[in-house]
Amino acid sequence: MPCTVYQLGLIEYSKACYLQKEFLKKREDGETTDVLLLLEHPPTITIGKSGKLENILVSQAELTRMGIPLFLMDRGGDATYHGPGQLVGYPLIDLRGRKKDLHKYVRDLEEVIVRTLSDFSIEACGDKSHAGVWINGEEIAAIGLRVIRWISM
Repeated sequence: MPCTVYQLGLIEYSKACYLQKEFLKKREDGETTDVLLLLEHPPTITIGKSGKLENILVSQAELTRMGIPLFLMDRGGDATYHGPGQLVGYPLIDLRGRKKDLHKYVRDLEEVIVRTLSDFSIEACGDKSHAGVWINGEEIAAIGLRVIRWISM
């Protein structure tokens, strides 16, 4: 299936959220193919639905002093730091024709990341008990998803 890839460079987290919502609507209406947004964020911390503020190792006052915004998100996952030099991928994929199996979708995303790293001679693997991709027990790629009407974002 076709997928359009947009390489956006460094972009504020809030703008990336806005773009995802715009592409979600277009994908749902059949106005675009599946989309993958590739980008970096300025220093930002997000907390998913299962995350806790106490998992952030500095106070909110210190984050403010450092100019690092904090976003509480409605996706899966815990506290995540995003920053320059760190590639972020936002796939907006229509899962309606793919058996609507979220566990398989997460495993497929992990496999894409593992294969991509392999192209750079980096050995990585998934972990059946945790979503994400790992190298020698260290997480190299976190996966946090939200699915709206069977379209991932």
